[in-house]
Amino acid sequence: MPDDSKLVDGEQLKGLIENDEFRATCSSFSGAPRPQLEWYIDKLKLDSKTEEETDRVYSHLTVKSLPRHWSGRKLICQASNTNLTTPIRKEVELKMLTYPSFTEITGPVSELSAGHNYTLQCSSYGSEPAADLIWYINNKKVDPDSTIIKIGNNSTSQLTILPTSGSDGWNVSCSSFNPKLPMDRVDTSYTMNVNYPPILKLKIGGSLNPSKIRQGNDVYFECFSMAKPPAYKIEWYHGKNRLEENVKDGILITPTTLVIQKMTKEQGGSYHCRASNVEGDTISNRIHINVRYPPECLTSSLSTVSMAPNKTVRCRVDSNPEPTRFFWSFNSSKGEEIAFEYDKIDLDLGLIPGPGELSCVAQNRIGNQEIPCAWQVKETGIPEPPDDCNITNQSIPILNINCKPGWDGGLAQTFHLELWETNPSRIIRNLSNLHQPQFKITRLKPGQSLIIIIYASNSKGRSRYVEMESRTTKVAELAEQIDSGPEGSAGLDWIQVPLGAVLGNNFKYIYTLNLNQ
Repeated sequence: MPDDSKLVDGEQLKGLIENDEFRATCSSFSGAPRPQLEWYIDKLKLDSKTEEETDRVYSHLTVKSLPRHWSGRKLICQASNTNLTTPIRKEVELKMLTYPSFTEITGPVSELSAGHNYTLQCSSYGSEPAADLIWYINNKKVDPDSTIIKIGNNSTSQLTILPTSGSDGWNVSCSSFNPKLPMDRVDTSYTMNVNYPPILKLKIGGSLNPSKIRQGNDVYFECFSMAKPPAYKIEWYHGKNRLEENVKDGILITPTTLVIQKMTKEQGGSYHCRASNVEGDTISNRIHINVRYPPECLTSSLSTVSMAPNKTVRCRVDSNPEPTRFFWSFNSSKGEEIAFEYDKIDLDLGLIPGPGELSCVAQNRIGNQEIPCAWQVKETGIPEPPDDCNITNQSIPILNINCKPGWDGGLAQTFHLELWETNPSRIIRNLSNLHQPQFKITRLKPGQSLIIIIYASNSKGRSRYVEMESRTTKVAELAEQIDSGPEGSAGLDWIQVPLGAVLGNNFKYIYTLNLNQ
């Protein structure tokens, strides 16, 4: 029988490290005949050789690289010398530090959308003890959502990310390592594939200064778009209005450019582009175009003013920038021409020597006004009658009558309305208005035959009349010869006849109003 070996039966052999070289010796002393020694891992016999010395037999076991699957298994040395005796076995349990065998990142890692939260999970398997895990984004360590969960030799950790357009292509990695062997790590990583809505930058072309665009200049815009996936649509806007290509009007559009040829002052203002992809819509920065143009008169018709001291007339123009100079001139009714050395926006009418035509030309840094502002200068006199009278409320028993004031004769004027009943002939209203030729007539009775007379007055006298009257026989005969009156006069019969055709030169308009319907 061989003597007991030096192995301590049933103990754990600790401190072993996966892949390290391992050596063990099994010795047996005495025994006749001398025993043979054999090595086993559990029931698997290992290659070995028994050596003899004077007082013992022994066997060396050398493993160049400890395999990880030996961890937790029993290493056995068995001594036997004859079939007549039971072999002696000594065993120890191998306790080994192992590295992580596999590490992976799971989660929605195929395509990400910017601005949305995603949770990734890193899992590590096979480390003894269970591995520690560290997250990195672009090689910079980041903290996980919570502590690492370790069960057996498996570890898991979660990381929530909020990708942006700038994080497309970033590297997310997870490093796993045995906490007792921190220098040897198993890493895994993936590249973030982030989709994002368009990122836009609007620029004005060339060396143009958007605050100094002259009317008639060509203006070029370019919309730079960065998007994933690429934008499928780019639109152009002037203020809130979407622009369409119009070659005739000089608006040229490509997917990324906008050209406005011979820009007008009406085309000044804010411009931006808008792009869309499956991730959303984006509006670019806005560029404000300040169109500069020479002065233009705000009134296109010839106005009438009266000669009066301490009264002024203003040269009202639209311009950008504001006018810096004004040139006044006067052509008298006798053909005399006077240029005033007067560089102000307002002209004192006391400087005018008599009736004629007054004009003004304004100047700014862009140029001179092409068409002058003009006024017909008259001496003070009686006012012109109100003009363009109409009834805006045709319901009975109320009438709203609105007119436009005529020339005031150079003096303060008052507007008057007389309402006459024809049968019997009597005045039933007498109204005046110091400000506007606007009147409201109430408490009318159905079936009344009425005459409405409107005129203006000042200290020089009364204007001609504007009359609206009921249908008389004489006017009815004329009505058969002319067309119906203004559109929208349902419930009212309107007839307009030539000035002076019925009532002579003292009246400007005649309207027929039937309140019987």
